[in-house]
Amino acid sequence: DPGHSAVADTAHEEGSNAAAASTGSQTAVAASSAGFAMDRSSLRGTEIDGGVSFDANGNVVLDLALRRLFDYHLSLIGERDLPQIRQLLADYLLGRFDPRKTATVLGYFDRYAAYLQRLGESKIGEATDPRERLANAMALRRRMLGDAMATAFFAEEEALAALTLKRMEIAGDATLTAAQKSEQLAELDRNAGFTARTEADTASVVAAQDRRFDSAQSSP
Repeated sequence: DPGHSAVADTAHEEGSNAAAASTGSQTAVAASSAGFAMDRSSLRGTEIDGGVSFDANGNVVLDLALRRLFDYHLSLIGERDLPQIRQLLADYLLGRFDPRKTATVLGYFDRYAAYLQRLGESKIGEATDPRERLANAMALRRRMLGDAMATAFFAEEEALAALTLKRMEIAGDATLTAAQKSEQLAELDRNAGFTARTEADTASVVAAQDRRFDSAQSSP
């Protein structure tokens, strides 16, 4: 079970992480006085995006809501450093969960932040072939995050990007007539579960992928 194995990957870290996370409530006041409390950031007054869920066994559910929660906090990069952002997330979690669960979530956050840092340091965005960029990004995600986390966080995005690349291939095939291209594109979208190609618009998806790589490369 990929989900179970991903949780198991971080289980051995929980003991040491729990001790660190348990100090979060004690350091919250110090964090505020240091000037990086959430109400002193650009996110003040906003509703926190995403959230954390646990299954019946108390394991973190890896889903897009968790990624959104991480991305929400990481949007402060540039005005806060990573340790400060991690503390803000820890404070948020400790207000809702016990130290052990908080430590587990922070373990996933650390893994995700390390992935983004490695992505920024890589030359993936320099590849001119969008297929190569996608393949390299997918490989990096699975190497840094593990299959379960990479799938939970990026499967939908990757499927849409792959669909877009296939549409580009059909649209650029000089051996096909306009009618044949239209027919193949419609069939492709039907097979992918799309009722309209606007849901897989080539320009917007490829541009979004490029912006993600550019943003990652420019992040500290």
